[in-house]
This record gives sequence, C-alpha cells and structure tokens, in this order.
Amino acid sequence: MKIDLKFWDSKRKEDIPLLTTHFMTVFCKKMGKPIPKISSKNIDRLMRYAWPGNVRELSHYIERAVIMTKGNRLKLPGQDDYMTVSSQADQRFWGLDDMLRNHITDALARCHWKVSGKELFKVTDG
Repeated sequence: MKIDLKFWDSKRKEDIPLLTTHFMTVFCKKMGKPIPKISSKNIDRLMRYAWPGNVRELSHYIERAVIMTKGNRLKLPGQDDYMTVSSQADQRFWGLDDMLRNHITDALARCHWKVSGKELFKVTDG
C-alpha cells in the first residue's frame, strides 16, 4: 500500500491511526526497539489534535514518543502538559520556544528574578 504523505490533510482524522502505526514501525526499526502498543486513549488524543504542522509534525511527535518509550506501551511526549484540549475543543501543542520560555520564567521566579549577586543560588521551591 502506498500513502502519499506530501498531500495529507490533517482534517482526515481517520488516517492518524494508520500513520501512527507506520511511523512507530519505522522509528522502532531504526532505533532497534520493539514496537510498542498504543492505547485507544492515546489514539483518540492524537485524532483530536489539529496537527497544524501536518504529517511532518505527526512524524516528529511519534519519533519523540518512540525515543521516550521504555517498555511495551507508547508514551506520548508532553502527555500531561503539552498537548491539551481546551473547553472549546481546540488544541495547542507547546513548541520548544514555549517550553523554553516557561522553563526560564519558572527558574527566574524561583530565584526571585535575581540573576546576579551574592545570593544568586538561593532558590526557593515554589
């Protein structure tokens, strides 16, 4: 079977399970890992996401999932934090810039926005 990935329309949600399985197989083979199972809950999450980056974004996301997975169940990156569904059922995937900005902001808040001086390393849990 041939899938023309260049012209995949992310509105065709029914393609996501097949594409996910394909990418998992390719990346597991490349990394010498056994092919994990993916839960129906995770397939549903993938199908609800808009995939603004199209099939390339899905491919990269599944590659990260394969890298992170240890064991026989696929672990989706950012399962709790980065791929969320709002009350209006639209979704947002935090990119690297967003994660970096949030990490830096959190670090600065924990050191009370002090970036130099004697007591720079007095960090509080917050």
